[in-house]
Amino acid sequence: MSGKITYLLGAGASVDALPTVLEVPERFAIFLRILQKCIYQDESYNETIKKFINKGHEFYDALCNNTSFDSYARLLYKIKHIKEFELDFILFKQYIGLYFLFEQLPNKQIELLYEREIGEEILSIPSEIENKLEKEIDNRYPAFLSEFFDFKTDTLDSNVNIISWNIDSQLELAYKQYNKSISFDKIQEKLKIYPSKLVSANNAQIIKLNGTAGSHLENSGDKTSFFSRSYTDATKVYKSIAESFDFSSQLTPQFYFAWEKENPFKDAAINRAKRILSESNIIVIVGYSFQRPNIEIDKILFSHDNMYNKKYYFQVLEEDFITYREKLKILVPNIVHVGDKHIEYISSLREFYVPYNF
Repeated sequence: MSGKITYLLGAGASVDALPTVLEVPERFAIFLRILQKCIYQDESYNETIKKFINKGHEFYDALCNNTSFDSYARLLYKIKHIKEFELDFILFKQYIGLYFLFEQLPNKQIELLYEREIGEEILSIPSEIENKLEKEIDNRYPAFLSEFFDFKTDTLDSNVNIISWNIDSQLELAYKQYNKSISFDKIQEKLKIYPSKLVSANNAQIIKLNGTAGSHLENSGDKTSFFSRSYTDATKVYKSIAESFDFSSQLTPQFYFAWEKENPFKDAAINRAKRILSESNIIVIVGYSFQRPNIEIDKILFSHDNMYNKKYYFQVLEEDFITYREKLKILVPNIVHVGDKHIEYISSLREFYVPYNF
């Protein structure tokens, strides 16, 4: 084995279990329907929970009328100084965090989708969407750990790093398959994930640039995660989700959009990610589109003067490869001097690519 390899992950890196940008509104509607049915089966629901459901429908309508949940969040961020909308941005972040929690639950009670009340509209679900709903983990993450994680020493290969734009918990959940009793914080410590409660940026091997959905900071300053809890009944999960929603905005969701100025982890995460990339020999780009809202941070990440002298592999849809390659060339202008031999397209998406000679 020679050199260091870094995986740069975008939404396409979790696509076998989680939604693409275009699928989010439809999957969000499914989330709301199941959530509502579970909660309303419990006669103890109150006005706060009802308000929570209504807010979800308001956000769903907004998602249907925007190009992505990122773009809608950016709009809410820009207008939060207006009193009428001052809490909507943080509430939307709470909802998105809880939605991604739902997407990764092992038991979503999908059967409730087919229970219809009198006069209730039938929800038509394409088979490919239903198949995805049955999964909570993209198979590539357990395969990644089996390749690079030593379960005897509980350490990740020191030559392997991940920089992820995703807010999911796919790596943590993949690890939990091998150790079901371990806490979420301890998993992040063993995988050296930053930001997290027990890992400093300087020691991190996995950088989540936007943090992790499904966890939050409480008033005490303690970080908690729904994945740290043990539930056998999905209904209890959904009720707990609804009850945790905070209309007073006192809970701080532990994920941040790249353009948020208030992100307390932003500088440390970006600096560590930039260093990781500069020290890498191989960079594998999986399902990442170099989207416009991230451009300022991407410029920083790829700003080191040695970034042209790397081997880049793209694991993306074939029709997107040329577009993404050209975006990389803009970020790393000196790469044109070595030609496209340093950039290679990988057609197989079954596993995160590992070069044969690595």
